[in-house]
Amino acid sequence: MGYIDHFRQRILIYKSNRIKPEKRCFRVKRRNNLDIMADILRVARGGAKKTWIVYKANLNFKIVRDYLAELKGKGLLSSQEDIGFYRTTERGLEFLEQYDSFRRFQSLRMGTPYLSL
Repeated sequence: MGYIDHFRQRILIYKSNRIKPEKRCFRVKRRNNLDIMADILRVARGGAKKTWIVYKANLNFKIVRDYLAELKGKGLLSSQEDIGFYRTTERGLEFLEQYDSFRRFQSLRMGTPYLSL
């Protein structure tokens, strides 16, 4: 058996022993825009730097930049650009209250528990 045949055989063994992706990972519900915005506002409730928001909201810097701009434009978030510090505004806190109230209502209808952070 030549080197190439041996290599092909090793690939076939590897492919047959692999765990299929469906069996390997769990299905996780993806967050929509409102979920992500609510997560950012929760993190920035007491004030937070951009890096902290990225880590706590489980996002990357490119995505966070767009969301921060949108939240600031809607008056839900205030910032001190020179030090990169963000804080949820009163309007942002009202949004969070309404959002949590809606999610509780939705979970009651669906029969699934909603845990607010």
